[in-house]
Amino acid sequence: MLKKHRITRRLGTIVREASEEVVQRILDIYKGNIRGREEDITAQLGSEITIHLIEEIKKRLDGEELNGVKFDVYTYKKKKEEKLTGADLAGVLEIEVNGKKTSKAYLAQAKVCQIKREDRVGNPVIYCYDKNINDQASKMLNITSDSFFFLYTKQGIYVIPAIEVCSTCKNSINTEELHYHTFGVFYEEFFKCFVGDHKIAPIYKDVKTLATFAEEYKVNNVLYIKATIKNDG
Repeated sequence: MLKKHRITRRLGTIVREASEEVVQRILDIYKGNIRGREEDITAQLGSEITIHLIEEIKKRLDGEELNGVKFDVYTYKKKKEEKLTGADLAGVLEIEVNGKKTSKAYLAQAKVCQIKREDRVGNPVIYCYDKNINDQASKMLNITSDSFFFLYTKQGIYVIPAIEVCSTCKNSINTEELHYHTFGVFYEEFFKCFVGDHKIAPIYKDVKTLATFAEEYKVNNVLYIKATIKNDG
């Protein structure tokens, strides 16, 4: 639906730049304070990055108009975080064309990871361990196959399908074994409609829409992007 407007690459760039700025800023704040307290701090750090990430995307995209497409961005954060589904974040995209609305969504669990080295073609080799990874993947997949892990690293955010993680039966993620996208490319695919589950996605009416959605799927944060296209013949 957005193809002829030629904006998906630009949207991916906006999201990628927002993610790189947030991750670098938050990791710099924690620099030197993690060693010896990894287990206590890592979950807190991931949660903080997620919160700042959705707000930064909102700041950069909300109210913008790109080649005739108007964007509105809504966010929601639970006052008390839960870990019942394994999802830290739900992303929703609503596209309205000449008054007709459709929406889709994904679930994601955030992990703070390390870049161990570069592979032979210069891509980062990313690794993280968490005793809950496999359980979190399974719980998200019980809701939708459009479930992912967001890997927060000092070089930005990378995305791995939860179904690949689950297939390893491990509580670790190693990108030498798994396919991944950069965060910008992932969102390009989301805007192109290759990613996203229509069955779980709401249509935004007011803030209660996001609160109800978050409660139903037990997610802590929601990033809702609405793209409105008028006079699209």
